[in-house]
Amino acid sequence: MRLEDFDLNAHAVIMAPFVRNEPEPEWVAAKDSGILPESMFTLYTRSSYLSFGSAPSFLSDKDHFLFSYFGLVLRSIKDCLVEADSELQTFAAAQGKGYNPEKRLRGENWDVEADANARRNFQLFLMSLLASLDGTADLIALFLTDSIKGLVVGRAVFSAIETWLQIPLPSSSLVITPQQQALEDLYERIKPIVCAQGEEQDWLKFARILRNKSAHIKNSVRSFVFKHSDQNLYTFLPAQWPFLWEQHMHATGAVPPAGFKPMPQLLLDILIHQDIVSYGHDLRDRITTLLGATVAAVDAMYLEFQSFPLNQAALSQLVGNFESTGFRAFQGSGQSPPP
Repeated sequence: MRLEDFDLNAHAVIMAPFVRNEPEPEWVAAKDSGILPESMFTLYTRSSYLSFGSAPSFLSDKDHFLFSYFGLVLRSIKDCLVEADSELQTFAAAQGKGYNPEKRLRGENWDVEADANARRNFQLFLMSLLASLDGTADLIALFLTDSIKGLVVGRAVFSAIETWLQIPLPSSSLVITPQQQALEDLYERIKPIVCAQGEEQDWLKFARILRNKSAHIKNSVRSFVFKHSDQNLYTFLPAQWPFLWEQHMHATGAVPPAGFKPMPQLLLDILIHQDIVSYGHDLRDRITTLLGATVAAVDAMYLEFQSFPLNQAALSQLVGNFESTGFRAFQGSGQSPPP
């Protein structure tokens, strides 16, 4: 169907309430289930449940762009966390339902779609979880505009904050602005979480590689399955991308391109050291902790900045990143295909 085929003189519009005096049920459910960090719900409550007309002066422009965008991003973070939790639970439940050689030897049946579905669940889990971090980067850009290199309202990504955390903060001047104080507070809150050492180093970089590569080149993230003494099978991921096993292959009597290495040592060198299910749960917990610390800093800024003048720099960046196209319909479009 084409839009012109409809009566566009609307007499009534059905929408969610613009003004609320209590939290929406889905926010309460996400908080009560532990999916949502406490600071997220606190910020949601402090902003009058994102009700229209409740924007603080700092985010109050004549077109309602900044506060509307603030609400859009905050809701997106919540939705991402809820979706990530759902995909993780589905992924974990799929373990053991797919093919393995022992099932075939014993003549047992297996779900032929389980493994492919589990890979999709894991990919969607990563996409939602890391999208929540990019959402928090946009919140930081809204409140600390032009304070972190590469962080732009409407196009913010958390990797810019990661880069910023690698550099020591400059010494504070004698007169510290509220924005500078907030920037230092954010740095101190999240640097220990992001910049971990030892076995946990590069944890966020690794998650981002998994997300990007699994999305761009399907099935390029290889995995290895081992049977434990508890008789269960566990899957492990390589710590690098791409992992090309062929470098360790060779004809009888020849030397493999990567050189000889005992199998146990090779596996310890190339794989992460926890199975994929426990990794997924730990990653979700770590990112939830990081989100909680980041949003707690934003909540403190919301409280302190709310009576400040309009953040014109943030508004300019947001409007500058609006995108539109001339597309309206494919030529010859008409009747919708049958369901």
